Amino acid sequence: MRENVLLGRDVSAESMVWAIKVSGLESVLLRLPGGIDATPGESGAQVSGGEAQRLALARAICRKPAILLLDEATAALDPESEATVPDALREPAYSPTIVIVSHRLSTIQRADRIVVLAEGRLDAVGRHDELIRTSEVYRRVITRGAS
Repeated sequence: MRENVLLGRDVSAESMVWAIKVSGLESVLLRLPGGIDATPGESGAQVSGGEAQRLALARAICRKPAILLLDEATAALDPESEATVPDALREPAYSPTIVIVSHRLSTIQRADRIVVLAEGRLDAVGRHDELIRTSEVYRRVITRGAS
């Protein structure tokens, strides 16, 4: 698991521990025999989809990049974990520009700026409450997702 988080990069132990905590990987490591030194198994067979997603997130953030692109990064997480990840990434010591690509309302509704694309074109930009009022495309997606 350690090698998977670090991917051969030179990262301080402090940054690795922080990334493991922020990503929610800590609870996974606590249940695996060997913890951080456990082997995830052939093709990650010992970890679930959500756990693999936490591992990928820890790998992405351990070097604290200035720009973080998350493409459906919380799709396999349970709602509680999904809610904690964006908040953890907003800590005062680390404030990256985060671009989140997601179809899940729960992931995007708290974003500072939501960009709505329709048929390859920019439809609208704004916060959730603004877009509910001003973007027919956004309202349609939200309504469809709620049903």
